[in-house]
Amino acid sequence: MTPVISPRRLLVDGLILSALFSVVAVGSLWLNPASWLDDYPPDVRAAIGDSIQQPRALQVVTGALLVLVVIGGLTWSLRRLDSELCGIGFWSASLHTFLIFWIINTVDVVVVDWLFFMNLLRSRVVLPGTDGLAGYDDYFFHFRSSFLSSAPWVGSFVLSVVVGAGWWWFVARRRQREAGELKLR
Repeated sequence: MTPVISPRRLLVDGLILSALFSVVAVGSLWLNPASWLDDYPPDVRAAIGDSIQQPRALQVVTGALLVLVVIGGLTWSLRRLDSELCGIGFWSASLHTFLIFWIINTVDVVVVDWLFFMNLLRSRVVLPGTDGLAGYDDYFFHFRSSFLSSAPWVGSFVLSVVVGAGWWWFVARRRQREAGELKLR
């Protein structure tokens, strides 16, 4: 079966989820930039070494909020797509999820990394003793880690297949079973 998507639903929901994702990411960056130390450029991480303690509680809360935004948002988006298209299956749910992930990823790079991290919040995110390091001006670092490494592609693919399978198992399969039972009566 050919996957069916709604470009309008994809764009609207992708931008809404991206905005929520960005608010959580930028908020935690504002509260304590060290919570994102693992995502800083290599020269900054090397200069910092073990001199800064990462706020584990903030990382856990931020991670939980980001998972909630993504999982809750995807569920909401898939329900809207399902309603709009009068039912979707595994392939449509998987493709929609994959594309939503990439909208979020793109907005994360452009808005969170390039706009906020590298420009608007620059004075706030420069860690002590690292001012002037080249990594703070390396736009390609963020592009490379988000688009040219295998982790985002593999992660998006695997999560999309899992979400699509979950959608099929819990929604589409039940709907097919109910339709089959109705036909027998």
